[in-house]
Amino acid sequence: MAGLAGLPTCRPDHGSDWPLGITVSNLPAAGSVVALQQQFDTFQQNFNAFQQQANQDRQQANQNHQQLVGMLRDMQNEQHLLPMRLYNASTSEMALLCYPAGVPQDQLPRMRRDLMLFTREQLQAASAVLGLPALPNNAYVDERRMQIANYLGVPLYI
Repeated sequence: MAGLAGLPTCRPDHGSDWPLGITVSNLPAAGSVVALQQQFDTFQQNFNAFQQQANQDRQQANQNHQQLVGMLRDMQNEQHLLPMRLYNASTSEMALLCYPAGVPQDQLPRMRRDLMLFTREQLQAASAVLGLPALPNNAYVDERRMQIANYLGVPLYI
């Protein structure tokens, strides 16, 4: 028996003419369908919140990893300079200074004494060659000299 517009009809006394044996008696109550839908919606919201938190945690972990990689790289660079610094720390004023491999030395002081005699412009050029961070334009000559000396491991008594 068909209802309006070809839809099956349900008869409380005789079941229904729905296909696949679905009868009114084995359909869940409307209230439980609503409860199931609410549970599903709650689950979906919780899942979405968990997924969002997991993405944020993953991003934070990636940032932390990048910071650690940068710190490790800095430590390795510093370690690479230690032999040069140890050598320069023990040299006399007239001994030749040691520099990192591959650094052009034409604008760098040859001896500790030369470092003490360099002008502002020479110190700026040497600082640039060594790749040291820029100091403010109003920095004293002795600050720049000390920056280079610290990088090279040269003890200066200013």
